[in-house]
Amino acid sequence: VHSRMSSHILAEPMGCKEVEPYWGVPATVKAAINKAEDWKNLKFPDMDKDGKIPTQLTAIRMLDKELHEKRGDDVFITGFVRGAFTLAGIVLGVENLMLEMIDKPDETRELIDFCNDVSIECVKAQFDAGANHIYTPDPSASGDLISAKFYHDFALPAAQKQASAIRQYKDKYAHHYHICGNTKDRWDDLAEIGASYVSLDYMISLKEAKETLGKKVAIAGNMTPAGTLLLGTPEKVEEVGKQMIKYAAAGGGFIYWTGCDWPIDCPLENVDKFFEVPKVYGKYPIDL
Repeated sequence: VHSRMSSHILAEPMGCKEVEPYWGVPATVKAAINKAEDWKNLKFPDMDKDGKIPTQLTAIRMLDKELHEKRGDDVFITGFVRGAFTLAGIVLGVENLMLEMIDKPDETRELIDFCNDVSIECVKAQFDAGANHIYTPDPSASGDLISAKFYHDFALPAAQKQASAIRQYKDKYAHHYHICGNTKDRWDDLAEIGASYVSLDYMISLKEAKETLGKKVAIAGNMTPAGTLLLGTPEKVEEVGKQMIKYAAAGGGFIYWTGCDWPIDCPLENVDKFFEVPKVYGKYPIDL
């Protein structure tokens, strides 16, 4: 069960301006700073008071009471923070981040480190509230935005630090790391993050990923959110879902999931079929 009050749960209390349209996706419309070195002027949010963080923690506590206390450990409650590299791009502005990595690499790393410290404190607060699984999307670390070298130099160290903090805090916590877009040129680095599993966007070949990245770390994905789940039919969802299981489930190390976030207006019959497919075809041993 996934609890997420906003995609920008940390960026807004750090100083960004956020808009939240009715039946739409929240977005930041103004960055908090204009230069990487201005990270020192950013606010370190109070997890109990600032922005929507207290609402997120309250929701997790309610889920913990209704699910863990009544059902036990058969349900994961999922918390949320951005990957530190992506959070840095939100508070600075993505275009500015791209330029500052070249012009001011040291100051940019300091900004990313600060964002990571903020994200880790938020992770801990969500674990304390009752979460046992954390989702850390890092879309600005995509191959569609930065090279594999820039990923290795700037985003990877932050992701590793974040993953290490999740693994070492208390006990038995799981970590889901995701990058949107094409990540094939950084699979070796993704395997070294230390996340419980890495999810892949829809344009990635699950078959190829299973044969390479999947030998080093568990993978998840990657049904097309728009083309299949939003615009497709239940029959199409079943067809694609069976293919995903066929290519990636054998031998374990695979989580059946979407390529990215669910579309808001996804037909409920497609949602029902999506969750039905692994119950029918995902039983081991896989025979498809």
